[in-house]
Amino acid sequence: MFKYYKENIYYIYYILTTKYPKVELPIIEDIYKFILLISLKLHQFILSVTKIQSTYIYTCILNKLIMKNILLAFVLLFALSSQPLLGVADASPEQVVDTSGKKLRAGLSYYIVPAVPLTRCGRYERCMGGGGLSLASIGESCPLDVVVVPRSHGLPLQFSPVDPKKGVVRVSTDLNIMFSTDHTSCAEYSPVWKLDHFDVSKGKWFVSTGGSMGNPSWETIRNWFKIEKCDGAYKIVYCPSVFPSSSSKHMCKDIGVFVDENGFRRLALSNVPSKVKFQRA
Repeated sequence: MFKYYKENIYYIYYILTTKYPKVELPIIEDIYKFILLISLKLHQFILSVTKIQSTYIYTCILNKLIMKNILLAFVLLFALSSQPLLGVADASPEQVVDTSGKKLRAGLSYYIVPAVPLTRCGRYERCMGGGGLSLASIGESCPLDVVVVPRSHGLPLQFSPVDPKKGVVRVSTDLNIMFSTDHTSCAEYSPVWKLDHFDVSKGKWFVSTGGSMGNPSWETIRNWFKIEKCDGAYKIVYCPSVFPSSSSKHMCKDIGVFVDENGFRRLALSNVPSKVKFQRA
């Protein structure tokens, strides 16, 4: 068993490095010694129980069996160590809860309310806090843009995760956001949130409507948002990951509030997130 000790080590090293290139020889040798010790104890136990005399042929057969078990043990060890622990890989992101501590559910209506008290906002400045969310016609008559309305819960909204089978809304998960109303001044446009084209004059990406539900693709990439935890509350972000296998990276930004020259408090991509909570409508 010890005659070909080094040869065995290098043989195992060769076999394992074909699948695990980063495996180091000293690690293999240490584990080999440990498994070899266990195998010797097993050898002695078999002899003591069966009363078989340790012949050359018997020893050779046993050594071959032990070598196969050692190699199998190494393969299993490195295969398991290269994979996430059971349960970790499949662990779902944390569930979003509303102001009552209940799970946020797809298809139900909620108000998106500020997590902090009303804060005064100067002209052309970002501002935090305020009221709920509603729709307003800014610039072009349609589609309608998403704005903050002070001293009001605003309009109720619904959330639809990228996987329609998931009834619970979770953080860090792509989802569509839509107002729970069909009665707007722009009937030809859906109430689904959509990141509008870049506004060169303002230097901003504003959140508008007219998006579509589901159907993740590059054509719908600006319809996907996420909810993330933020200082004991939540924030909405634009960071679509509906194409995880793609090498192309899309931009990631928080959703904040921008006050334009007409006093509209518009949702827009921002370096300062708007901290919010979700209240059942």
